[in-house]
Amino acid sequence: MRVGILWLVFMVYGILASGQNGVNWAEALKTDSATLHCFWFDSEPFIYPSGDSVAGIEYDMINKFVAYTNEAYNTNISINWIRCNSFKQAYDTLKNIDIPNAFGASAFSITPERAQEVSFTSGYIPDLSVIVSDYNLPIAYNEVEFDSIFNGK
Repeated sequence: MRVGILWLVFMVYGILASGQNGVNWAEALKTDSATLHCFWFDSEPFIYPSGDSVAGIEYDMINKFVAYTNEAYNTNISINWIRCNSFKQAYDTLKNIDIPNAFGASAFSITPERAQEVSFTSGYIPDLSVIVSDYNLPIAYNEVEFDSIFNGK
């Protein structure tokens, strides 16, 4: 049962690499601790900087699941939050990572090419794209302009 729970922890958060010297679930249970490394890039409202910390839906989900695992299995799993400077840096880091217990958090669209390069968990929000095309509508360059232009449309 405990092996299944760590597998779930790692799969829920997209563990992409596991090195030979990493702490696996059996070792984490023996030592009561493990560190997961989360490489993330800003993607509000999912994960974004907030003062000296991190905030967002994915940040909260990860922390709640770690808290649950720590309480339910008497472990001390912690997260090492590593902010990347760009989406490309986050994705390339995860694609080429060679450290144990690493995963990513951002708005990663699952494409067939990416699915060949890294392991993804199941999506929890559909990846929707909308194209609005009308010569009578101006281009929105930021969220404020978008809200103003599309208010009531």
